[in-house]
Amino acid sequence: LVVSLGLEEVDKKETVSVPNITGLTLQEAKNKLESINLYLDVKSEKYADKPAGTVISQSVKSGSTVSQGTTIKVVVSKGKKTVVVPYVTYKTKSEAIRLLENADLKYAIKYDYHESVAKGNVISQSVAAEKSVAPGTTIDLVVSKGKKTVTVPNVVGSKSADAKNKIEEKGLKVTVKEETSDSVEKGKVIRQSPAAKKEVANGATVTIYVSKGKKATTTTTAKTTAKTTTTTAKTTAKTTKTTAKTTTTTAKTTAKTTTTTAKTTAKTTAKTTTKTTNATVKVPNVVGKTSSDAKKAITAAGCKPVVVKAYSYTVPEGTVIKQSLEANTSVKRGDTVTITVSQGAEPMTVPDVVGEKASDAEAMLRSSDLHVNIEREYNDTVASGRVIRQNPPANSSAQEGDTVTITVSKGRHPVKVPNVVGKSLSDAINTIDAAGLKPNYKLEDSDTVPEDCVIRQYPTGGDSAYQNDTVTIVISSGSSR
Repeated sequence: LVVSLGLEEVDKKETVSVPNITGLTLQEAKNKLESINLYLDVKSEKYADKPAGTVISQSVKSGSTVSQGTTIKVVVSKGKKTVVVPYVTYKTKSEAIRLLENADLKYAIKYDYHESVAKGNVISQSVAAEKSVAPGTTIDLVVSKGKKTVTVPNVVGSKSADAKNKIEEKGLKVTVKEETSDSVEKGKVIRQSPAAKKEVANGATVTIYVSKGKKATTTTTAKTTAKTTTTTAKTTAKTTKTTAKTTTTTAKTTAKTTTTTAKTTAKTTAKTTTKTTNATVKVPNVVGKTSSDAKKAITAAGCKPVVVKAYSYTVPEGTVIKQSLEANTSVKRGDTVTITVSQGAEPMTVPDVVGEKASDAEAMLRSSDLHVNIEREYNDTVASGRVIRQNPPANSSAQEGDTVTITVSKGRHPVKVPNVVGKSLSDAINTIDAAGLKPNYKLEDSDTVPEDCVIRQYPTGGDSAYQNDTVTIVISSGSSR
């Protein structure tokens, strides 16, 4: 009885019930399993809503009975999948959308007027660039409608002062020019530019042309004696008539034809040799010879060579692939032997892969028995991973085994935006140019920043941008006091 109980205790130690370890951290799960002589092995990691490092699933269901020393495989969470928000501020709407879609993000667009951001470019984005967010996150974009427009008022016929007031009330500037007019009263507007009802940017200039009154009249009596001298040129055309006497010489040629009658007595003894008519010859072996050598050999053997051509990937161009009659075949003298001569590999048309994904382009070319060489470069317009160009170009002739080089886009060239705050305008422009970016500036009053120096910039120094992006700098125009 004592021995029996001992064995039961040993049996109980050999098997254990698997605990539930999902939701635990990897270390917690490992400790829990090892406490009952089980082992843990990470099978894989994947993105999930659980915190990174948390066990998502286990290979053996909790409550199952297993032997001690069993390894339980687990899948561990990598946390929520995130993507990095690209910098799209100041980019065109289409470029911003492309960048967001490439980053697996959604977008919503609103429009607003802006004094400095060009129409169609992004004024702002709701989530800052470089921030990590979940895929599918919506980024709100505000796109510029350009400068706010106003309708030019009609001031034609108005007094100059009244016209200026009407225009300035609309937030527009006025330039006055004067000119004479026989029909418009002095001091009133003759015409305006831009015309009435035209939409212009807020702060635009309207030029008005104000009447100075009628033009002063000066009477001048100009007595002009016009002396017209008419010269009659009489031209006596003397026609010299030349009588061409043509002497016709009649050459009488007496053609004496001496006809020599050659009497030829052709005595032909027609000896017909039956053996010649029935003679046979052996066909030579010309496979592998050049076309010219093959024709010579066939002719020398007493046969007539006929050449046909065919493409071949294995037999060099100009070489005999096959012959119509086997070598050493007996044939009548003068019989025809047809030889097939190689034209080399059959040319093919290179497929058009420009704009395709690199992997698709490579597959298309390889399926046409072409080799592929891939080069990569930055490009402002072609999306990353797509073919910019190919050489030879599409629809060119090629042969099996030829190489096609495709140039694949690495996307836009990334650059770091230099910090130019505090620099002079000229230094800032040079620095931005040197970084491969385009400078744009506007003026603003400042009581703290010296005149002609940078107050702030967009995007800010250190931000990521792409080559040829625009950096807008705000320049101090000095104190407003």
